[in-house]
Amino acid sequence: MTTILIRKGLNGFRYSACGEKGNFLFNSDRIGQITANWSRERKAGTVRFVRQLDLLPGDGSAAAGTDGTDIGKRMKEIRIKRGLTQREAARLIDVSPQTYADMEKGRTHVPGHKLMIFSIKTRESHEWLSTGKGGRFS
Repeated sequence: MTTILIRKGLNGFRYSACGEKGNFLFNSDRIGQITANWSRERKAGTVRFVRQLDLLPGDGSAAAGTDGTDIGKRMKEIRIKRGLTQREAARLIDVSPQTYADMEKGRTHVPGHKLMIFSIKTRESHEWLSTGKGGRFS
């Protein structure tokens, strides 16, 4: 199960969605906007939300300090293992096929929230996907 932390917002927003380690994903003015992004996964029981409104998001994303090409290689490995085309994988995280291809090649930074969505929808460990450490499957 993946945990989404709801913390104090940044840059004038009331709330921030954060990954399991407090890494910033995105800002919102309503908690409902955060939970709506993962409504299917919440109903399926693969994601849960924890309120930590007394804390701020960590500095940067979970992918900070790791090479983008490594993240892209892991995304490609997962995509191929799941039998997905780049177009289908792009649809999973709501980006253009060209943007997804650039993410796999390490030419484009993978935003933290897109990486989180990719890990949830492919049922892979977010930690492994973002850092290459830990167990591979969630």
